[in-house]
Amino acid sequence: MPRPSRRVSGTVSTTQTQQELFERHVLPEIEVLLRVARSLTRHDADAEDLVQDTLVRAFRGIGGFDGAYPRAWLLTILRNTHINRNRRRRPELLRDPDSADRLLADQPAACATDAVVDAVFDAEVERAVAELDEPFRGVLE
Repeated sequence: MPRPSRRVSGTVSTTQTQQELFERHVLPEIEVLLRVARSLTRHDADAEDLVQDTLVRAFRGIGGFDGAYPRAWLLTILRNTHINRNRRRRPELLRDPDSADRLLADQPAACATDAVVDAVFDAEVERAVAELDEPFRGVLE
């Protein structure tokens, strides 16, 4: 036979306290989170997923939040969540950052103009690097 649950009156559960803090600090900032997430992801569905992940992380961490500057706290969570999602999607960049250059170089230019602009840009960058003093040039090589 299951034992009846006993709850001492006058005490507030941790979950209830978390819920109250979440409602007070996080819920008013959802629209701001969505706007920033849309600017980061450029897609509504991805932005909504990012905000959802951010809200889950905020709920888990609300107990350690001091209550000061909730928008800054949430935007930091959003930014870190976005960075972590991108890292998981592109693990080859973590192993070999130069692979991005190779991937871009293997793609054909969209038009002849792009090819010319790319060549001019590359030449300008090489010229600028050559003009740097040796200690600074050595960092780039």
